[in-house]
Amino acid sequence: MSDMGRKPDTNEEFLRLLSKLHEEGSIVLEDVVGDDLLAALLCEVERLRGDALAVSAPFSRGLQGSTSTHIQNLFAKSAVFRRATHLEPLPILLDAFLGQGHLLFASAFNEVGPGQAAQRPHTDDMLIQLPRPFPSPVIANTVWALSEFTAENGATQVWPRSHLVSEPDATPPPTTIEMRQGSILLYHGSLLHRAGANTTKGSLRPGLIFTYCSQYIRPYENQLWLMGREQVDALDAADRSLAGVNWEWSPRDALWEESLRRLQKYIKKNGHGCPPQSYIDDDGYQLGAWVGEQRQKNSKGLLSSGRHERLSKLCGWEWEPPHGGAARPG
Repeated sequence: MSDMGRKPDTNEEFLRLLSKLHEEGSIVLEDVVGDDLLAALLCEVERLRGDALAVSAPFSRGLQGSTSTHIQNLFAKSAVFRRATHLEPLPILLDAFLGQGHLLFASAFNEVGPGQAAQRPHTDDMLIQLPRPFPSPVIANTVWALSEFTAENGATQVWPRSHLVSEPDATPPPTTIEMRQGSILLYHGSLLHRAGANTTKGSLRPGLIFTYCSQYIRPYENQLWLMGREQVDALDAADRSLAGVNWEWSPRDALWEESLRRLQKYIKKNGHGCPPQSYIDDDGYQLGAWVGEQRQKNSKGLLSSGRHERLSKLCGWEWEPPHGGAARPG
């Protein structure tokens, strides 16, 4: 299975999934997490377990429970988690559900431990003070099964169609969403739900939680504050957009971004990122001189690490001009 999941095979399948999400409040995307990505996510989780500062203390876990392991702010902690937030078919479903330009609201790892009682029923948009039901969804959540989710080990439980009423009722028994490893539960932020009880003697139920919001909602996690400017500058365009930090800092920053876009266009056309020093593009911009300036700044230690990383990621970029200083023909 592809590492990047898959888009719905037909437009009819896409519309069916979207319709069920609106009407029932949740859908399960079965087996969409490829083996390579799943292994990478599990590896990153194990790395973070060893960081005492990353894991929430029991007294601060609230809804997560005292026998569960909870790690917040995954997006800021690893490129592997950032890559996962764009897994197909989530982007196209979320654009249709929340509106184009949707943002990442929050990201976390939660592992329900043996003996953990069921969470209290809740919604994920409870902080948004608007009359309910909302005219359109503003929050959507995903729960990723890093292992099999069963009724015994604490699989997510939902109250179908509870997002359609002003005061959801948790009296009826919930529906337990059992999932195979590598599947994703996508649900409406107003849907009443909870993590079920883990009644096993020793089975852990690890899962990832990526929450998204409409463009006009302020995310719970502020990636600029969590990551810092240099790390934010090094994000690719898709990550910057999802994190809500795709602005320019100043006119000089805007000019650098425009120069980078021109270089990307040049690479796409010519297959390399080494325009001659004298190269001028069709609009009269001295792109060759700009490339030379970036190399000079780097050699003198004057180029920020964020810009260094973004240039280094470009296909065909070289910090030293080939052939002893002579650039390739443009």
